[in-house]
Parts: sequence; C-alpha cells; structure tokens
Amino acid sequence: MKKLLFLIIFLIVFETAYAQTPDTKNWYTYNGYSTIHNYSLLHPSDWQAVIISNDLQEFSPKGQSSPKLIIKEFEGVSFAAAIAYFTDKNTPVKEITFKLGEENIVAKEAAGITFIKRGSLIIALEKQGKNQTLNLIYDSFKFKDEWKSFNYPDDKYSFIYPSKFKVNKTDGKVEVTDNKGDAVFAVRKVKSLDQANILRSNNIAFHGIENVSRITLLDEVLNREYNLISIKNGENYFLLTDDYYDSYILEMLESFEFFGEEIGGTFTSFQYFSDVKDDHPNVKAVNNLAEKKILNGYEDGTFKPDNEINRAELVKIVVATVAPANSDSYNNCFKDVKTQWYAPYICYAKAENWVFGYEDNSFKPEKSISQAEAMKIIFEILFDGKLSDNWEPKTDLPAEVDLNEWYGKYFIFAANLNLVDDLYPLKNITRKEIAEMIYRSLKLKKLLTGQIYLD
Repeated sequence: MKKLLFLIIFLIVFETAYAQTPDTKNWYTYNGYSTIHNYSLLHPSDWQAVIISNDLQEFSPKGQSSPKLIIKEFEGVSFAAAIAYFTDKNTPVKEITFKLGEENIVAKEAAGITFIKRGSLIIALEKQGKNQTLNLIYDSFKFKDEWKSFNYPDDKYSFIYPSKFKVNKTDGKVEVTDNKGDAVFAVRKVKSLDQANILRSNNIAFHGIENVSRITLLDEVLNREYNLISIKNGENYFLLTDDYYDSYILEMLESFEFFGEEIGGTFTSFQYFSDVKDDHPNVKAVNNLAEKKILNGYEDGTFKPDNEINRAELVKIVVATVAPANSDSYNNCFKDVKTQWYAPYICYAKAENWVFGYEDNSFKPEKSISQAEAMKIIFEILFDGKLSDNWEPKTDLPAEVDLNEWYGKYFIFAANLNLVDDLYPLKNITRKEIAEMIYRSLKLKKLLTGQIYLD
C-alpha cells in the first residue's frame, strides 16, 4: 500500500513538473548581429526582442520589463575590458563550463554575468530575474558559425578552429591541419627558448594574457625568417603560429586562452587601461595624464606600463603637456624625422631648443631612452631650462649616479623634489615611470607658479 501511494505521488509530481516545462519546439529563433561569429537563441512568442543597438539586445515578456536577458557584444577587447563595462568594483571571477549546442566551452562568470569568448568576439549574457523561461532562453544560446572549440586539459588551454580542419595531438604539440593535410596552426610547449636562434623579440599585448612576446627566428634549412608568439605560463613556454595572416588564423590566435583555477582570481576595476587597474602603484599618474589627453594607450585598450618607451614617444608626451604641435609647420627637422606621426612634436621641440639630435643629423626616434635622457627632456621642457648648476643634493644619491656627468643637475633636482622613486641614470625608462615623473613634475610646476593642480 505504501509503495502504491509513493508511486502515485511521484507520478503526480512528475506530470506537474513536465506540464510546467515549456515546449520550445515552436519558439522563435533570434539571430545575432555579430559580423564575426553568428549566433542565435530561442524565445517564445510572448517574449520580445528589443534591439537597443547593434551590439546590445534585451529579451523580456511583452509589455513587461522583467525578467530580462541582456546580450552585449564586444569585438577586439580583452575579458578585463568586457567585465569593466558592467562593474566598477573588485569582482570575483570564476571559470565555468558553458554548453554551446554540441560543444562545451570554458567561459568566465563575474557579477552574475556569463562571458563567452569566440575569437575576437566576447558575448556577455546577463539574466535579470528568476524564471524558467528565462533559463531556457539562456540555455538555447549557441553559435551558428562553422567553428569548433578545442580544449586541452593537460596544459589547460583552449582555442577555436574551423570545423572542416583537423586537430592532431603529439607529445607537447597540438597541430591544426587543413583539408590538404598541411599544418596551418600549432601550439608547442617547450621548457626554454633557444636564444641563439631568436633574431628579434618584442613584448606585445595579447588580449589580457601576461608575459607575451612576438619572436622572429631563422629557419636555417629554408633560409627564411618566421614569427611565433611566445607565452610564458608557469615554468613552460607556449609557442603559437604567427606566420600566416589569413583571417581564420587571426581568429584562432585571438581565441587562445589558458584556463584552470590558477588563472582565475579577482577582477579589479580600471578607469582607462585594462592593465592599469585601480590598485596599480602608478594609477593616479597614468589616469590623470590620460584624462588630460597627454597619454594614450593602444588599440587593444592597454597601456603596457612596463614596456620601455622610445625617444619619439617621450617627446610627443612631454610636448603635449605644454603646447599643441602644428603638423603643417613642424616637420623634416632630422634626416630620420620627416612627416611621421611624431614629426610635429620632435620638430617643435627642436625649434624650441629642447631636444638635439646626433652628429649625423639623426634623432633615432625608435631608440629606447635612458632615465638620464628622459629627465633632461622632461625638466628642460617643463621648467623652461631654468635648472641651476649649483644645487646640492639634500640626501646621499645612489652610487650609480655620478654628479660630475652631464646629467648631474637633473638628478639632484629630481631627488631633492621627489620627482622619481629610484635613480638609475643608464637604465632604460618605462612608460609607467615616465607617467609618474611627468605627473609629479606638473604638480610641482603648478605649485611653483601658484596654480592649483587637480588630481
């Protein structure tokens, strides 16, 4: 009798639950606006799609504002920049598995919002409210493109690739081959880099991943150069193909991500640049100069604070603090400074006797600049060349600073007025150090002239 009663209760509950589950067979299909990777989702006829813009859509019951599903598209930005769109506070970020039709992908979740990466496209899905229909709409999201996601759990990385291609795994290497069997993309793990074969190496921004550089190597057999992207993760280097420029190769590179708990953490908000967070030691200097349009970042939304700065970039930044440069009036002032983007600033500075070139009438705009050279340019421009040769240091200076050298007075000035934190005259200076020195110098200049400097 008890078993019969239990069976009756179970059937009633099951039939009730089944009856309450919406049938999605006759739901409408909504197709997204993304031009990179097409996507779709399903919604019932009594729900409406509101197109706020080409990259922002909302779904809610007709005549109601909630519950609601919001879809926001981001193209060519990092996860950090996408997360910053929705939040302005420290936000825990965790990785989740998201089912995309037939495939499972690694996604991120922050502030209750799901972030899905597909090449250079990031989709943010935000559910506002609790509703079974809302959950079914959310679960129906999928990409309609002809791509697949490859997840490699051994080394905890993933990327997407055209579904018509094949993925082959060998020891320490993953290779993607086309219909002809030719390799078009590869990821190879190595313990170290053979520095002898590297012709050039430059740090690059790579959608939020740190320790990334583009290296150029020499193929001695074919006698040609080829490029790789090198990412240091833990004790290993991961080398990615970067020698082809087909659009699908670029999308595969854009999609490459590490996953796993050690990659998670807490997202810290930022105001201008995704790599200068609100808790960065130089954030006040960088953000202040960015607000005043003195500093610019890069197309990917980063500032690259630890990168060295070159002579052209420095002159441009310092001149921009004191005067607008007229491109029609200032150009062709050195044999290697003609009409490039930096020409107006360098030529203006030369006309004002703020900078001088080399004996061969070159300026070497692409050359990295030392701390001593940077101080001379910054202080001569901002303080009108009125630095005294007779000042004495208030404190002992590091042994690296030789006050008998040409830069002596600049280092005394910087040390006495706390314009820099560390004094290394011959060390190449970084972008964050330049920002800090200019920021402090501008505050001092305003103080000396009786003006107020707004932070």
